[in-house]
Amino acid sequence: MTTLYLHIGNHRTATTSIQGFMLANWEALVARGVLHPMRIGRHFALFNAIFAGRRSVKEVAEDLLARVQKQRAPIHSVILSDEDVCMRTDLTPLQEFSAYFDFKVVFALRRIGLTDLSGLAPPAQINSSYSPSVAEFVRLLPLDEAPEKYRGRLETTIKQVDHGLLQPLGQRATLLMDYRTRMDIIALHAPGNAAVARRYFGRDQLFTEPLPTLDAPLAQMVLPQDSTVLMQDYVAPMVRGLIKQFMDATTKT
Repeated sequence: MTTLYLHIGNHRTATTSIQGFMLANWEALVARGVLHPMRIGRHFALFNAIFAGRRSVKEVAEDLLARVQKQRAPIHSVILSDEDVCMRTDLTPLQEFSAYFDFKVVFALRRIGLTDLSGLAPPAQINSSYSPSVAEFVRLLPLDEAPEKYRGRLETTIKQVDHGLLQPLGQRATLLMDYRTRMDIIALHAPGNAAVARRYFGRDQLFTEPLPTLDAPLAQMVLPQDSTVLMQDYVAPMVRGLIKQFMDATTKT
């Protein structure tokens, strides 16, 4: 029986990087028997359709199995990914997948209190975060209104803008939470973390990596006050990058 992995988050656990990796390595994964269907990074539209009742699990499962049969290489695993699934309060509609697949759920955890800029608007690159000022720039953009294909292009361009800004300045702080706030949050969730650690990992401590120190620098999420600098360093490079993407796509077609 084909294994179906549902990757459902959590947010801020490199979900965008994982999805981007599977998309960028689609052919190589298929050759190894792993299908990331529809050749899209994130399957949020598919899951939204299931939970809204517009598509049944039976219909989706049959479609996935048909896609498996169409591949040249034998497929042993299918991966669907959308981190927003973990925010839903009732996941029982997904149980029906077990009638068609060896059904497994993948859910990643990240220590509460280590909030940094990667959680605001992660670019499509592994282990990468926006710089503080660019994160603020992104926060003010209506990226949520863009379809996934176009949002991906926008994020790629913004990543290039960020890279251009960081080149002369070097890496900056990415932490947004001060030490006292972080420790208060960790203490608040300590009982739940301990329960998960004992149930699933057979230990008392869920997270073992060290925490930032008391004097760890905090990021300052501010944009240049000078409108000319803002246009020259942020807006113009972004528009220039979008123009290049358009020209490249036009040349290919």
